[in-house]
Amino acid sequence: MISGQVCLRRGADTRIRGGAPWIFENELDWADDTCETGGIVDVLDSRLHFVARGFWNPASKICVRVLTRDETEGIDRDFFRRRLRRAWDYRCALG
Repeated sequence: MISGQVCLRRGADTRIRGGAPWIFENELDWADDTCETGGIVDVLDSRLHFVARGFWNPASKICVRVLTRDETEGIDRDFFRRRLRRAWDYRCALG
């Protein structure tokens, strides 16, 4: 369940769209009042378009840890099962 939205400063989305796994506090423009510490937030660019979804921690310099860049992907038990399975299969393929 999404607990809120945060918005990046203009130009800060380039690093995130390029694959960066976290968002620093100085890259944010605002966070809405519904964001819960430890909750899942949607990350928007300065034009309010979806960029990513991740864990919110306003007490850290890394305030969002990106989980997905797919707006249609829900964060639930199956999300973590799929990710762990993919990581396991990849490591097994390496030998």
